[in-house]
Amino acid sequence: MTFAIWGVEEAVYIRNPNTGSSSVGDDVVAALPDGGYLVLYRDGNSLYLQRYDGAGAKVPGDRIPVSTNGAAQERSDIVVLDNGSFAVSWVEKVGTQYTVKSRAYDSNGAPATPDPVTLVVGTGNDVPSVALRPSGQGFITVYKQGTEIKFALQAPNGSLVNATPLTIGTGRLGDVTQISATKHVVTYERNGDVFFRIVDSGTNPPVSNEVTADNGEISDVIALKNADGTLSGRFAVAYGNTNASTVKVKTYAADGTVDKSIPVLTAGGTGASESDHFHAVALKGGRIAVVYSSTANIADDNSDIFLKVIEADGTTVSDPLLVGSLVRNGSGQYEPSITEMADGRLAVSFYDKVGNTRISTNIVDARIDKVTVNGTNGNDIYAGSDYNGNELNGHGGNDKFFAGKGSDAFDGGTGTDVVTYERSAGGVVVYLASGGATGDAQDDTYVGVENVIGSQHGDTLIGDGSANELSGLAGNDFVSGGGGNDTLHGAAGADIMNGDDGDDLLNGGNDGDVMTGGAGADVLRGDAGNDVLDGGIGADVLEGGDGADNLTGGEGRDTMAGGAGDDTYFIDGDDAVVEAAGGGIDTIYSTAGLNLANFANVENIYFIGTGAASLLGNADHNTLNGGASGDTIFGGGGNDILNGGAGLDYLRGDEGNDTIYGGGDNDYLLGGAGTDLLSGDEGNDRLLGEDGDDILLGDNGNDTLVGGTGNDVLGGGFGDDQIWGGLGKDALAGGAGKDVFAFDYKPNKAHADRITDFNVRDDSIYLENAAFKKLGKKGTIDKPAKIGRAFFTVGDKAKDANDYLIYNKKTGKLYYDENGSGAGKMVEIATLSKNLKLTYSDFFTI
Repeated sequence: MTFAIWGVEEAVYIRNPNTGSSSVGDDVVAALPDGGYLVLYRDGNSLYLQRYDGAGAKVPGDRIPVSTNGAAQERSDIVVLDNGSFAVSWVEKVGTQYTVKSRAYDSNGAPATPDPVTLVVGTGNDVPSVALRPSGQGFITVYKQGTEIKFALQAPNGSLVNATPLTIGTGRLGDVTQISATKHVVTYERNGDVFFRIVDSGTNPPVSNEVTADNGEISDVIALKNADGTLSGRFAVAYGNTNASTVKVKTYAADGTVDKSIPVLTAGGTGASESDHFHAVALKGGRIAVVYSSTANIADDNSDIFLKVIEADGTTVSDPLLVGSLVRNGSGQYEPSITEMADGRLAVSFYDKVGNTRISTNIVDARIDKVTVNGTNGNDIYAGSDYNGNELNGHGGNDKFFAGKGSDAFDGGTGTDVVTYERSAGGVVVYLASGGATGDAQDDTYVGVENVIGSQHGDTLIGDGSANELSGLAGNDFVSGGGGNDTLHGAAGADIMNGDDGDDLLNGGNDGDVMTGGAGADVLRGDAGNDVLDGGIGADVLEGGDGADNLTGGEGRDTMAGGAGDDTYFIDGDDAVVEAAGGGIDTIYSTAGLNLANFANVENIYFIGTGAASLLGNADHNTLNGGASGDTIFGGGGNDILNGGAGLDYLRGDEGNDTIYGGGDNDYLLGGAGTDLLSGDEGNDRLLGEDGDDILLGDNGNDTLVGGTGNDVLGGGFGDDQIWGGLGKDALAGGAGKDVFAFDYKPNKAHADRITDFNVRDDSIYLENAAFKKLGKKGTIDKPAKIGRAFFTVGDKAKDANDYLIYNKKTGKLYYDENGSGAGKMVEIATLSKNLKLTYSDFFTI
């Protein structure tokens, strides 16, 4: 037999020295019908109850004081009724006088009476014991009064049924259990021997003859169970001496005779005493579990809590299982208590001197067969075993089922119920509509189950037509909601999630997830990682979270927020994008024209629609990309990048240092203010630098480049280009082709340009006749007029009265002298290469 610690050791209560309580102890654990359990314990002089759920987690805010009268409350016991209500009996000390009291509680922990019920005043400091009465009639408390063991019948609210409790015998340390609908067994100690009597239930029940069990000073009587958990009528007595090295167990038939087929058993253990004791519990199928204090036979180990299970055959005993953490450095663990939970697992509590004094608890799985559990109307938590054929039925309430390794049949009943595979060693495949397929989900079936939690590995979780909540946990999961309004959680791992039909909520979690909303008004949250979100059909909300996310609204008016990171949006004209300042460099791919003034903190646009688009930037540094038709793109403020793409585009940089690419076809590019770079790309483009020191590149095609007011660099590239430097000292290069260098301002040395590659064979210089008046009034840009032969000369000055254009081939400078050889100075127009064979035929007026 191999048993396992199911949960994680949990501190029920850690003593805080600052509160003044001197110690903790006297813990007792009892199972609840909803799959959880209660721990009753003493903190200083007060008793408290702490509720735990079936996963071994504390129920928040559920530390219940047993009584608040200020008296010293000491030894106690608890019993849970079938409906989840419970009762506590304890010994209370005022001055030197001890009193036995009881109090009943409903299933929510509310007291059934304003004050506890007093059973007897003036008794010894002895541990009471509590057991059920038949058919919901209440409970029984066994306690010591003087030298006698008393048997008190109590109603469900704790009140006494008979004014005079029954006397069982003389002795101390009584214990009681119900073995059938009409019988109880009471054990007690006297003079080093353990005795028991069988009591028939009733107002004045008869008592059997006293039977000697064996030598011992402490005893624990338990009612043995059938496989379905019902009482078999048989019982067992576990007993030991105060300092004995062993704990022994005997089993008995319903009439009190020793079961001859089962010998006296040794459970193993040391140090049993009134305050350092063992505890036994009956398990389904006739098995017995015993927890006890013992050492691990290592240095500095005072005592640890161990568990052994005696099988129904009475001869097979498991190896000891260490329940809590191994204790060293002289500390110890004592006072163990054990209960069988509703699904057959075992809850153990114990006094723990690790660090600050505390009460601790843990869950052990010692099951050896399938289990069947029928739940309550409340919120139940049950766990399947590692064997095939488990049946977990929730009934009412919002239930949680832990899947075992074997095949499970889950029936949630009413309420919103969940099956979890979080403890599975590998990934699972779950189809809520048709059943489990692989891993621990193999052959699992689901009825009335709405929600699924996957494993820590790669899972496939598929919902049904109702509203499901599916959680992938760790691993790379595939989660699909199906019909209904679903909630999907990816958690850790790179997950794929589909909302399908309905208004769904998808939460990505860590890592890069792929999420599709499907039909309906969905909410998609990428959280951490580089996520891909697609809203699908309907008015969706997409939130990228951290990371560089990809968000697609799909059909409908969607709202998208990328969050931190460089995010990418795919939208149509009806979508809204919300970006916070500092949220990365974000890009919109749109099927419609956009004005980024309406999309604060978004930097970039790619137009992916058909037809011509209008794209307007904002005050940020934008990248705006047109489509295949004639687009209009304005950069706005900031240092922008504009790409016209194919089509006859109109591109304007506006403020800032912009970079503008015309793309294919014949484009119109304007730099605006700032130091801009304009590139015509393909086609016969027109480029205007406007303000600032700009760079204009015609690239391919017969382009027109106009520098503007700054000191510009203009390069025609391939094709027959027109290059206008404008104001400022510009650098002009025609490139390949028959290029024209045009000057339309009155010559001034302050804006004399440099032509770097003038080719006498192919290129020409156009001069505006309004600025160069002496050259004549003929010519236009479309029909330029040649200048007169006499108007041009080569040298360092004019030689006669009509030498208006002078080229100094030694310096490469070209001058204009409106007085010819007369009075006045010549003015520099531009600098060309030296030693060019320029003639008057290279010049035209326009």
